[in-house]
Amino acid sequence: MIVRKSLLLLAVPAILLLDLSAALAEWRPQQRTAFMNDCVAACRENSKVSPGEKALCGSACGCVMSEAEKFMTPADFDAATAAIAQGKSSAMLDRVNALIPICNRRTFGP
Repeated sequence: MIVRKSLLLLAVPAILLLDLSAALAEWRPQQRTAFMNDCVAACRENSKVSPGEKALCGSACGCVMSEAEKFMTPADFDAATAAIAQGKSSAMLDRVNALIPICNRRTFGP
């Protein structure tokens, strides 16, 4: 029992470090720029965003990007971009899309 607990105590921090490194995977600068450009343009063209709120599009998109970077690696970003170009969806895109209403509420209010 003591040996198992010792191994578990060593394994847990190692697992947490692996999860933390993936969670801190920041997209490459060109990915961040492409995301922000596309997102802000789409937000500003969205008829549901009032003229007064359009100035907040950068904040809303920054929220989505910050949250997505917690689980989406640069390789995941590339795969998602390819899927979008092919008109396909994916579980990763679904996760990112789920962030949009959350970030909209944070930025624009309820």
